[in-house]
Amino acid sequence: MTNTVKKLISAAAAVYLITIIVYLNSLSKDLVWDDAFFIAGNPFISDCSNLKTALNPVYLARILPVRMSARPVVNASLLLDVCSGAGPLGMKWTNILLHASNAVLVFTTAYILAGGIVPALLAGLLFGLHPAAAEPAAIITFRSQLLCVFFYLSALLTGIIYVRGKRLLFLAASAAGFLGSVLSNEAGITFPLVFAVLQLTADRRPPETGRRPLFVHLLVCVMLASAYFWFRLARGGYEI
Repeated sequence: MTNTVKKLISAAAAVYLITIIVYLNSLSKDLVWDDAFFIAGNPFISDCSNLKTALNPVYLARILPVRMSARPVVNASLLLDVCSGAGPLGMKWTNILLHASNAVLVFTTAYILAGGIVPALLAGLLFGLHPAAAEPAAIITFRSQLLCVFFYLSALLTGIIYVRGKRLLFLAASAAGFLGSVLSNEAGITFPLVFAVLQLTADRRPPETGRRPLFVHLLVCVMLASAYFWFRLARGGYEI
C-alpha cells in the first residue's frame, strides 16, 4: 500500500468519523416534523412483510397505493430498518451513517477532480458539517435527500471512471446510481445536466477516448430520465 493510498484512507476515515460525532446529539427516540405523518402514520412501513412488495419491480409500472410510493427506495430502506428491529432511534442512526457516507463520497469526488488530498478533505468536511445537513440527519423522513445524494454521487463517480476509461461496467453502475437517485428524491433528475457541465468544465483531464463515451453516457441518462418522467407523472402529489 503506497503512502498516498494510506493518506487517502486516513482522510476518508477522518471525514466519516468526524461527521458521525458531530451529529450524535441528534439521536433520540422522538419523531419530529414530517415523521409524525410519514413514519408514525404510515402503516405500510411498519410491517416487515411489506419489504417484498416494496422491492417488487412490478410497482415501477403499477401504482402502489401507499405513502411515498413515488420514492420506492426510501420505503424499502425504512422497511429494512423495521425488519432489523430498529425503532426511531435506529432509523436516525441509519440517517447519520448515510450522511457520513455521503461526506466520504464528496471527499472522493473532490479528490478525483482536484487531485489534492487537502482540498478534498476540506470539501468532505464542509459537506459533512454544514448546518444545512442537520434536518436530513435528524429527521427520518428526510432520508429521501440522503439516499438521493448517495446514489447521485455514486453515479457521478462511476460516470467519471467510465468516461475516462470506457468500461461498460461503470456505465451500468452510473446508470443504476442515477435511477436510484431519482427513485429516492425528484431532485436526482438534475444529474444528466450536472454531469455534462462537470465533464465539459470542471474535469480538466480530457479522456483518452474522446467525447464519445460522454455522449453515450448522456444518451443512457436521457432515456432513463424519460422513463422516470412517465413513472412520476402518474404519482403526482406530495403524499406519494
